Amino acid sequence: MEFEVLPRLLPCQHAVSCSTSHRINLIGTEHEKFGSELGTLRPISYGQIAELLNGIAERFYWDKIMEGDNVVGLRQGKQSVTLEPGGQLELSGAPLETLHQTYFEIYSHLCQLDAHHT
Repeated sequence: MEFEVLPRLLPCQHAVSCSTSHRINLIGTEHEKFGSELGTLRPISYGQIAELLNGIAERFYWDKIMEGDNVVGLRQGKQSVTLEPGGQLELSGAPLETLHQTYFEIYSHLCQLDAHHT
């Protein structure tokens, strides 16, 4: 069985529609990534995830979401990045008006993930 592995993370995108009381249709994007080690394809450890989240929080001014002493997510404005039960990271995007805005939000998020490794 062949498969393609994207560098560092395997993304899965979902766009969901939401609305406000003002009847304005907004788009909320969810973008999940499964981290794996490049050489072995083994899932990354919580320690590696925590290092990633802490690095992004410090470099790009995200607020940390903590459970006790453990970082389990990030929040910035109306968007968040959370650690999901399967070990994946999920961007829950802010409610936005256009697909162009959601593209920029996801692109910015992926650039921040990539910048952590440089």
